[in-house]
Amino acid sequence: MKNKFYIPLLIAAAFTCIISACNLDKEPSGAADMELETIDDFDAQVRSCYEGLRSGNYYGGAMLILPDVMSDNLIITAAGLQSYRDIFNFNIENTNSAVSGLWSAGYNTILQANRVIEPLGASNKFEGTPDSTASFGLLAEAYAVRAMVHFDMVRLYAPRYVDAATGAVTPAIPYVTSTNSQAKPSRNTLSEVYGAIRNDLTKAYALIGKTGDMHNASVNTRVKQQSIAAILSRVYLTLAANGNDSTFLSNALFYANEAVAELYGTDLLDRNGFYQIWHSSIAQTNPEVLLRIAILDTDGATIGNNYGQSSSDGFRNNYAVNHTLYKNIYNADTTDIRITAYTRKDTYKDNVYAGVYKYRTRGGTSPVNVCDGVVIRTSEMYLTLAECYARLGDDANALSLLNMVRVRRYAAVPSGTPTGSELLDLIRSERRKELAFEGQRFFDLKRLNQTIERGSSGDYIDGNGKVSEVESISASDTKTIWPIPLSETEVNPNLR
Repeated sequence: MKNKFYIPLLIAAAFTCIISACNLDKEPSGAADMELETIDDFDAQVRSCYEGLRSGNYYGGAMLILPDVMSDNLIITAAGLQSYRDIFNFNIENTNSAVSGLWSAGYNTILQANRVIEPLGASNKFEGTPDSTASFGLLAEAYAVRAMVHFDMVRLYAPRYVDAATGAVTPAIPYVTSTNSQAKPSRNTLSEVYGAIRNDLTKAYALIGKTGDMHNASVNTRVKQQSIAAILSRVYLTLAANGNDSTFLSNALFYANEAVAELYGTDLLDRNGFYQIWHSSIAQTNPEVLLRIAILDTDGATIGNNYGQSSSDGFRNNYAVNHTLYKNIYNADTTDIRITAYTRKDTYKDNVYAGVYKYRTRGGTSPVNVCDGVVIRTSEMYLTLAECYARLGDDANALSLLNMVRVRRYAAVPSGTPTGSELLDLIRSERRKELAFEGQRFFDLKRLNQTIERGSSGDYIDGNGKVSEVESISASDTKTIWPIPLSETEVNPNLR
């Protein structure tokens, strides 16, 4: 039957937990108001999930920049458009358009996933039919998308996970498992939300197994076995917090291994081709990209506009690379290919900035600032493996995994055999450099309970210019936690 929805947060109080995965290389077909009868109907509905993910309020823009805006990777420029200024300065109100936009995009995507899970999760009518295998894969995608979005929401709109005791009493977000538009659920605790995320992902992983691990195996625009494993690895690394919880670390290590399928770095692009991930069509087929959000030239989605725009006065950066990151980390070794793959020296009205180049264009006939949104890469998994091994006391394996990335980013792997805290610091520094401007830095600082240190340098490439209004703030400060939007709490007092 058709469902009509009237409020932004489309959620329900019922709680179930399962996982899913996804696939999308052509433009998705919306299915929000169609009856789901055939396997093609369900496939169209799953495609609607990806349409939600590629919204400009989500992975089509905001989600790929805002976690860096809240970190020490970027500095807002005085000459820019001042977009996301309140978020950069941690004046984050419940009426902020980015806060309400991402919440709405996230929960509406969850709704689309639930429209697949509700009819197939409890009793799969396709099981035992010629469409059985396909239905397992589609259901897996829906579970995975639902879990991934909730994971994003809980990391933004709730405090950091510390341990089971505090997690059991800390209010977080609603975990939505229904398409009932009239439900007014309360917030679940951190432990409940993370438990539901893990259960959804674990179910998704098992459902993919029923397809012989072949569902979406040849594409990276929809969730598949490797990307589900990668999301699980992210979740477990987040739960490991700043301690050495061996169970969570072991699970993060296990799923990161599953995500890279024991390819030992052969799935990483070398220095010659690395930059093409964001600047050519190579992202469509390269094994380093586990999940990307496909953006068509005709979509009108310009991820790069968040960072700046071309003008008659030069390239006008809204955000520039933080001076410490640009000078003391990237340029500490000038052979680091990421300097040219990620950044550009931009001049605007005679002032020079270290601009973010990743999302400037994919080349060819694509407009400026149009490219795909890369969500998960295998390099992250190798660095997760390195961190887990180091925290579990296996320095030899940790260094080996770290070097699998470094050998493909530098002209030569830096010498030395660091151990202990020195090695762990190197791994985390490499992680910052590798994942910069991909929406991960703030979450790393938050899970590790570290301070966001922007320093006192200005917005110009030489460190002069306007200094950040907020130079330092703890990642666990309540100012860093996004409030539930006023538009939601007004219609649902249970969220207050």
